[in-house]
Amino acid sequence: MLSPHAPYSTRPELLRLTAATARRRNWRVTTHIAESEQEFEMFQNARGAMHRWLERNGRDNSDCGLGSPVAHFARHKLLGENVIAVHVNYLARGDATLLARNRTHVVHCPRSHDYFRHTKFESERLANAGVNLCLGTDSLATTRKVGKQKPELDMFAEMRLFADREKSASPEEILRMATVNGARALGLAGKIGELSKKSFADLIALPAPGKLKNLPEAILAHAGNVAASMIDGRWAVPPQV
Repeated sequence: MLSPHAPYSTRPELLRLTAATARRRNWRVTTHIAESEQEFEMFQNARGAMHRWLERNGRDNSDCGLGSPVAHFARHKLLGENVIAVHVNYLARGDATLLARNRTHVVHCPRSHDYFRHTKFESERLANAGVNLCLGTDSLATTRKVGKQKPELDMFAEMRLFADREKSASPEEILRMATVNGARALGLAGKIGELSKKSFADLIALPAPGKLKNLPEAILAHAGNVAASMIDGRWAVPPQV
């Protein structure tokens, strides 16, 4: 996998080289794109605080003012089924269609989105266009600290926050975003993110006291340690019996 950081920090020729190399070798590409309003303003309108700061520090900003960050990546052939676009918090008109037409996967990081207080994530717009939407954790640097509790990378917390912000999304949809949709983005559909024949023997077990009326809701509500964890058919955390 290749991972050019972002459009503002990666030269256009390197984006094109990444795209060509990844296609030739059948590699995945992960990149941050349209994460901030400042980045969007820089590429869309060739102005703003990020544009001025990078220009003062020697960046050639001649690639700005030609369209959104998504359009910038499309211009350099770095959209496609092998591309995982992280964040995509700011969209221009036509961006969702452009991502869907190129089968580019989008990873939304709810807690990072909340940390920076971005405008509402346009999940419905992306989903309606046909984009494969996934959930991710981003990093500890963009995770709010609650009291004295140390920040942790926690997909359950990401799912719960997304459910709180996106009332129209069902627990089943959110669970798919954290499992099978992510597997599809990684090129591992049918291998990870699900329990099925010929899939990898990777799983976790959650404690479930009493009878469960709604399994997806119970999964989203889980907090704390898992009851057991299996990797490649071997118990990493054995079940307590």
